[in-house]
Amino acid sequence: MGLLPPTCFGLETGIEPFRVELDAFSGRENPHWNLSICEAEQFLKHIRSLNGTETEFVRVGLGYRGIIVRGEDLEDYDEILIYKGIVLAQRGNNSSRFTDDGRLLELWLLNTGKDNLDRNLYSQIVSQIGEKMWIFDSHYRGCARLWGSERGLTRASTAFSPSFYMYLKDPPAHREMIEALESRFKAEECSFRTIFGTFQGHKTMQAEK
Repeated sequence: MGLLPPTCFGLETGIEPFRVELDAFSGRENPHWNLSICEAEQFLKHIRSLNGTETEFVRVGLGYRGIIVRGEDLEDYDEILIYKGIVLAQRGNNSSRFTDDGRLLELWLLNTGKDNLDRNLYSQIVSQIGEKMWIFDSHYRGCARLWGSERGLTRASTAFSPSFYMYLKDPPAHREMIEALESRFKAEECSFRTIFGTFQGHKTMQAEK
């Protein structure tokens, strides 16, 4: 599953921006910011793609306790809370729970407010969210290296054929480029899943040396 950059990909507009709150303080106002129209569309698209879960949503103690999103056009919900891989969507006394695999949505939401947050606070929360995440390193001698910190710094390697996925809003307008990629880099049509849904595009292989 990939994380796309913040572009709209021609999604429908017309929704009101959502307010995002970082639940980090007690006794004083939490930091907050608004999503842009484009970011709000991406957020809704991702929410629709999440899988349901029976895992309890738990927030205890002081310090960082997740991210809260509120808005009038927030699907069928009044607010959505994201914390530690669980998404809790609420309206009145009704609620639904979903899985945020790899805490990607939580990290993406935090990044939308980077310019509105104190630098030290931002770094601290990024560290908390990503403390058990795997980080992909570069492709080296036919393998991709993965680093993790769940049980101290560890490294693993796996065989990997270098490639990337490409989505084009209007493929016919880029036919010459696609044909060149197909002939030179073995590009092929495919569908690929991201946190914003499934896209039709191309898988492009890196040129062999």
